[in-house]
Amino acid sequence: MPPPRSQTSHTLRKTGVRRTFGVFALAIVLALAAWASGASGQAPGDDPIKWPQLLPPLPTTTEVQPEPVRNCRQASIRCANGLVRRLREQWRGFHATCDHRAVISYSYLQITKGLRDDLATKRRGLVKDRRWMTYVITDFSNMYSEAFADDASGRRVAKAWRLTFESADAGDANAGQDVLMFSNAHVQHDLPFV
Repeated sequence: MPPPRSQTSHTLRKTGVRRTFGVFALAIVLALAAWASGASGQAPGDDPIKWPQLLPPLPTTTEVQPEPVRNCRQASIRCANGLVRRLREQWRGFHATCDHRAVISYSYLQITKGLRDDLATKRRGLVKDRRWMTYVITDFSNMYSEAFADDASGRRVAKAWRLTFESADAGDANAGQDVLMFSNAHVQHDLPFV
């Protein structure tokens, strides 16, 4: 006996959503990898705009070192594993209730797993400074978690996040649109602060 029509369309929607997740997750991973590796297509020192010369002279140090952040006291693969665990738990909760935020959690989970795998490899991967990147992805995810916590408790969130959450709550956007709105809020708003 074939499954009811609603179950069949739900299965087809889930398959389409998974494909959409994969495409967007891959695009975001590639963008982050290019950013993290400094791949700009130019040789080092070939920056057409001499940014340091345009800045006013101030006494600064070039010895800035990464430091511990919430959820990562000492940079190690455990920080990335903890992040994967937290994102998986969040995704499972949203997925179980068919919450549109599940696509956001799932795409972020896949991106994080890719970065974690690169950090865990013995050979040199996409990331040159693994310690620094471990703190960056952990601090970056802390901002993501804060946005969700602030929204859930009714506290004010950045406009990009507010629009993302409103869209997910309305349920009118497709998975691709939800992921793009999340990417805009998290990458365009949060990353510069990290």
